[in-house]
Amino acid sequence: WSGSTLAPGLIEAGSTDRLATPFVANDHIYFSRYANNGPVRLYEASLVGAPALHPVSELNVGTAASYPVLTPDALTIFWVDNRINMNVFSVWRADRSTTTDPFSNARPAINITNGRAFVPVGVSADACRLYVIGSPLVAGTGQDQEIAVLGR
Repeated sequence: WSGSTLAPGLIEAGSTDRLATPFVANDHIYFSRYANNGPVRLYEASLVGAPALHPVSELNVGTAASYPVLTPDALTIFWVDNRINMNVFSVWRADRSTTTDPFSNARPAINITNGRAFVPVGVSADACRLYVIGSPLVAGTGQDQEIAVLGR
């Protein structure tokens, strides 16, 4: 493999902000950006042409929007957020008609059940299955992490 830097300067030199949980779909990268003691927000940047960093403002309602994954056509996004209750993180879903439209109709996709929290990690090629990792809500309970497949 060889290559070049696609998006230099997405975070300014000297900034305390960090990028986390990147996901690439349709020549765009979606990720969480956070600062010390600040809110976690979703951003996207093109990986083609002149990259520009843009917040996914329509989804940044809670204080911890993170772990974005998109369907292969980039028309549906799943992410983790605490927009209903500051202490409860759920997987959310939003859709758009085209890749240039904003996402809309944000709604819970998975609610926390059986004392477990789920983080989306991928969507099947046919967009019918969401892959998640489940973790216990309370550390040290003896419960293992699990990989689950959720179908529609």
